[in-house]
Amino acid sequence: MKLQQKKGRPGRDFWLIAIICLNLFILALGWSELDTPSLLMYVLLALSLISIYVRKHVNIPEKFSPYLDKAGLVTIGAACILFAYICYVKFIS
Repeated sequence: MKLQQKKGRPGRDFWLIAIICLNLFILALGWSELDTPSLLMYVLLALSLISIYVRKHVNIPEKFSPYLDKAGLVTIGAACILFAYICYVKFIS
């Protein structure tokens, strides 16, 4: 028995686009209010989300695909480390 998979229209990933827009909106509103680690965390998160969108929806050569994957992993990892640092500074120390 074969399961049929629904195929969406290419280029339509509304949740990812909404999260990217929300992140950029927070960056725009909080640019003057956020401290440096928070700003850097949001910038890295935006870069990671944009790299995910590019990887899914843009036809890039196979030669550059691993680099884009690694860049997305590095930026999301750095954003998570910064988030842990911010939580440590604000709540523990």
